[in-house]
This record gives sequence, C-alpha cells and structure tokens, in this order.
Amino acid sequence: MKTVPLPRICLFLLCIIWSCGKDTCCDDPPTPEAFTAPSAQEFTDLLESTRDSLAVNISFPATEGLEYISRNGTTITIPSDCLITPEGNPLEGEVTLKFIELYDIGDMLFTAKPSIARVSANLRTLIAGGGFFYLNLEYNGQSLRNSCEIRIQVPVSLTSDTPEDMLLWTGAENEENHFSWFPYTEGELFNENDYYIAYVSGNGWKGIAHTDTDAVSGITINVLATEGYNEQNASVYVAFEGRKHTLAQLYFDEETSMFRTPEHQYFSDTDMHLLFVSPDNGQWRYAIKNVKAQTGKIYTVAHSETTRANRSALWSAIQQLP
Repeated sequence: MKTVPLPRICLFLLCIIWSCGKDTCCDDPPTPEAFTAPSAQEFTDLLESTRDSLAVNISFPATEGLEYISRNGTTITIPSDCLITPEGNPLEGEVTLKFIELYDIGDMLFTAKPSIARVSANLRTLIAGGGFFYLNLEYNGQSLRNSCEIRIQVPVSLTSDTPEDMLLWTGAENEENHFSWFPYTEGELFNENDYYIAYVSGNGWKGIAHTDTDAVSGITINVLATEGYNEQNASVYVAFEGRKHTLAQLYFDEETSMFRTPEHQYFSDTDMHLLFVSPDNGQWRYAIKNVKAQTGKIYTVAHSETTRANRSALWSAIQQLP
C-alpha cells in the first residue's frame, strides 16, 4: 500500500474545504501525459548556461588597467598597475574580467539573484535595485585575489529611485544555496551628475539598492505546485505591480510541500505576480499568475498551467507585466 505523506493529506482536506479546482489546487482536467519532474541538475545547467550567456568577458593588460562601457551605459574602471601578485609585485600580462549586470526583475530571475537582503540575524527585507553586478578577475584561468579598488559608474536613468536612498550590498549563498544580499561596508557610494558611483574591491556580487520602505511584515505567501516540483528543480518568485526593480523569492517548505515566505517583509494587500520557472529539455517552463496578496491564502501553480518557452519568449512575457 502506498503511504501518503501527512502534509499531502492536510492539503487534500484543505482543497476539499475550499472547493479545489484548477485555479486553487490541481490539474483539472488531468494532464493527458504522465508528468516527469525535471532533475536538479537540469535546473542547475539551465541557470548556469543563462548566466554565462549574460556575462561579458573583457581582457586587458594588467599594467594598463581597464575602462569598459557596457551596453547599458555602465562604466567599469580598474586603474593601471593596480593588480598585484601574491608577493606584492605589479601583475603583468593579460587579465580577464567576467562581468554581469542586472537591473530589473527579468535579469534577477534568469540569474536566480532576487533582491532580498538579510539585514540582521532574524530579519530579511526587500531591496529595490539600482544595479547588481558580478565581477570576477581572472589571471591564467584562475580567479585573482586582490584588494584593487574597482570603480562602477551607473546611470541613474536605469532606475526610477532616488539616488540618496541607495546603499552598497554584497551577495552570497548560504549552506542551503539561498542567495541573499548583505550590507557592504568596505566600499564607497555617492551620486554625481545623474550617476551612481561606487568603489568596491574583490570578486563576487556587488549591488546598489535601497531598502523597500513600502514593505510591511506579517504577509505570508504559500504556493502549491504540482507534485514533483520542489526547490531543487523549480523556483517561485514574487514581483509587484509597478515595481520593475524588486523581486522576492519563495523557499520550499518540506513539511507542507509548498513554496512559501520565510521571515521576509512583503507588501500588504497589493497586486503581485507569481513567477514559476523550471527547466524543460534545455528551455524554460513557466507560469505567471496575477494575484492579490492575502494572508493565509494558498495559491497554486498546476503543471497544466505552465508553458514551455525559450529565454527570449519568457523575457518578453516578464517585460509585459504591469
């Protein structure tokens, strides 16, 4: 006899109480073909290939430094003779900078870099991005450890936020592979002539953003997806109407088998977009559902409601969100 996990029984009973249908729980009518969930490796491969496609690799002589202007108008400057060997001598030869820039929710989703910051041990909050950047210097194929000060100049026009509100952040994953932003106190940030100008050092993710002052605590969001989807092979994000620079992510709760908010701060009683993504033979399988934030409500994403698309098509769908 097949044993049904207790959380699934509870959810089944809840569905009966709430007149479960396609819009509230399950695939109705049933999917004509058996659903085979993608593997965790498929999802990892899709995310890595997408990040690689967004990256730019710039080679330059270490002794001459670098001034690079991106397609968005962001300028990266590395001074000449700034890079040094482990022995403290000036580095000679070709150095490569791997550079990724993110400005809106589409960029964040494709790279799995939501705008969630951990501001204390027990509190996470949403931040609104003025630009998130990946910087990695390589020499002879190896990441180059350095304290060289890198200048990032970002046009304020890329966001609609007030420059005075911006802070510096650094991004990292924890042992559960959850990505968060943390306050970055080792750099410098100011605005001048309609540009954000930041000075940072080291490799990795750096960000320019402000805490979202419209976020409030106490809103818990629960999303039930077709069984077989979990945090290893799918992600559920939350975007908010009218906000192109803020993206939250839900984490999978093993006890309830749902994607849900941890201790985030979210908007109260507002229009939001649930963005479900998963791999499908090298492409994206996604669903976008426009809902109203309500405490205690279980939102659902059925496999039959998802669509298979390439990155360009998914990008277009995200850009059309109000």
